Amino acid sequence: MNCEREFDVLDAVMSGRWPDVCEDELRTHAQQCAVCVDLIDVAHVVRSEHLADMHEANVPPSGVVWWKAQRRARHEAVAAAQRAITAVQTGTMAVAVIIGIAIIGGAGALVARFTNVFDFELVFFKPNVDVMILAGLLSILVLTPIAVWLMVHED
Repeated sequence: MNCEREFDVLDAVMSGRWPDVCEDELRTHAQQCAVCVDLIDVAHVVRSEHLADMHEANVPPSGVVWWKAQRRARHEAVAAAQRAITAVQTGTMAVAVIIGIAIIGGAGALVARFTNVFDFELVFFKPNVDVMILAGLLSILVLTPIAVWLMVHED
């Protein structure tokens, strides 16, 4: 069950205008409407609790609130910068690993060409490009997580 004037009654009670400062028509309606009578009882209790809480509230000085807000903003800015730096370092490390693997693969190919051109066989090591590429990929899989962990690890 709703009343068309319940928001007006609630506003009058919560703003402290009830019953002395509000309109006579609203008071007459509230005395005759069962919904508004219940609303007034509940709203009085809520308003008295609200006023009691307002008197007991321990609000810090504005300077302390401002200082804490500035400190938090600086902390969040530093955290955002650290995340960006970590992302750049991780990307740089991944590129360095890829370049290193390319260099190793190229060196392996040069050694393979050298041995094929001169028909020269190494006794202990026969370069195989497929094996070198596989070794490079495995080193990426092993070294990249270690490099990322070393970059983001806090002492």
